[in-house]
Amino acid sequence: MRLRRCLDRLVLSRFAVAAVAFLVFALPPGEAAHAAGKRLALVIGNSAYQHAPLLKNPRNDADDLAAMLEKLGFTVIKGVDLDKSAMDRTIQQFAAALHGADAGVFFYAGHGLQVNGVNYLVPTDAVLASATAPDFELVRLDVVQRSMERESATNILFLDACRNNPLARNLARSMGTRSAEIGRGLAAVESGVGTLISFSTQPGNVAFDGGGRNSPFTAALLRQLAAPREDLSSLLINVRNDVMSSTQNQQVPWEHSALRAKFFFAAGQEAAPSVASVTIPAAAPAGTASNAASPDPAKPDQAKPSIAQLWQAAPTKTQRQAEVAQAPPAAPPIAAKAASADVAAPMPIDTGEIVKGRLAANKSHYWQIKAPAGRYRIVLDVRRADDASSNLMAAVEVSDPDGRKLGQLAGLNEIDVRRRLLATLDTTDNPRPDLILRVTGASAITDYWLGLFPADAAVPFPYFVRTPRVDALALGHPAATTLAPLSVGSDGAWYATDLDAQDYRVSAQVERTDGIKGNVMAHVDMFGPIGESRGGNGICNVNAIDQQASCARKLVFSEKTSVLFRIRADNDVGYKLVFKVDPLPSE
Repeated sequence: MRLRRCLDRLVLSRFAVAAVAFLVFALPPGEAAHAAGKRLALVIGNSAYQHAPLLKNPRNDADDLAAMLEKLGFTVIKGVDLDKSAMDRTIQQFAAALHGADAGVFFYAGHGLQVNGVNYLVPTDAVLASATAPDFELVRLDVVQRSMERESATNILFLDACRNNPLARNLARSMGTRSAEIGRGLAAVESGVGTLISFSTQPGNVAFDGGGRNSPFTAALLRQLAAPREDLSSLLINVRNDVMSSTQNQQVPWEHSALRAKFFFAAGQEAAPSVASVTIPAAAPAGTASNAASPDPAKPDQAKPSIAQLWQAAPTKTQRQAEVAQAPPAAPPIAAKAASADVAAPMPIDTGEIVKGRLAANKSHYWQIKAPAGRYRIVLDVRRADDASSNLMAAVEVSDPDGRKLGQLAGLNEIDVRRRLLATLDTTDNPRPDLILRVTGASAITDYWLGLFPADAAVPFPYFVRTPRVDALALGHPAATTLAPLSVGSDGAWYATDLDAQDYRVSAQVERTDGIKGNVMAHVDMFGPIGESRGGNGICNVNAIDQQASCARKLVFSEKTSVLFRIRADNDVGYKLVFKVDPLPSE
């Protein structure tokens, strides 16, 4: 019950954050949002269920989030422990008040469930003892969403309603053979234009209720809203990372967004840089082709170098003195094999082979390992078929040849166009090493490439196909390139380097290529040596209203490692980029 309710609650919370952010900053690129306009929020927390055990946190979550939104300038309608008639009445009141608003936020904490792909919120008096109960005892989420989208141009829904729900078992008993229509957690939801829907965990999963005053999702959301300097999208990334950390990666918040502009929660907030701006030193390292003059320390008022001075060609290989990662090996051709959707007839995959599949939402493909016992790396590249930077989900699970599930090898839930998963598998002591791999978890139509490699074999990176160029990065040397706008589906600029066990400063400086003062938005991600995701999302974020801006971040490593950095534009603007990784002196 707690797990189910937590998934529901996370969805609602994340959606509320997105809506608030968009309300404050919904102006066209280049214009700062000086006035927040009319911003309205509906916050509901249902704890005291009459026909199910008490939920501890929803009422606290609603009280605390309502107070936070009021501090941020929202007009808040709050309801706690609402039965069906009270929920209907409160939602109608909210929809009427929302007319003409610049933005609307809806937060729901409590029980929720899905029946035949439709999501429902559960009032406190629900019994669910008959097959027709959903139509009369529950509140359809899509009704709330449509009501908001009719009245407001920008809408954000947070759903922290994903906990394990005992009322769903009542409904399952009453539905008999139709009980399979009752899904686990909440179903994936498409947002309308100008709408963001945030879930406390992935569709079809359940989440934790939490042992403290608030659920993990709401607690993370409140922490991020306490000083909301970042836009909503960045804020939700921080929420996701907080929740994953507090739940040992067992709960991953998820959202679907069709917002048309960056949104900030704080009323009247300018689009300020999310981290302190660090100017890249003027003096070019030895070997770089730079004609820029170095500032004179004796003249503190001397102007610092602009990005135009720093933006020089990167050092050639013969000029690089630092140790750098080697170029990736060439990818073998993609095998002409059709993925199998039948677990009883999986398609074989051989050692060193790469296969391709297109996975529909909520579907699965099955591949069977045809390789001797040993240690292997399983590499999965996933890409949204629509090339949209949105929710990207996938997982690799393993079963024995008789179909017994052995567990999940790796999972992915990120906001991106494409990503890479890496899993290790040891069949050395397995009498039947021909295990079955299940590729699943997609929330939208997804293309994927699956590779099976011996543990010590070289793997092409960062992807198998349509792979971007990866340049070696010399530590302490600025690298310069041009970033394509996000709208053209650019994979950004990639750099590879080897890092010792010490501290480093990563810095990025970008300048709009159109010469206009407006939104300056870009970010830096860090990946493993073959491009696998490993928690380095948004390590350095640029977000300002200007013609150029920068960011910097300190990184600490306890052992020698190889990494890949990706720098990408976050809006429909091209940028000149200067990127640098500086070793920091030992303290």
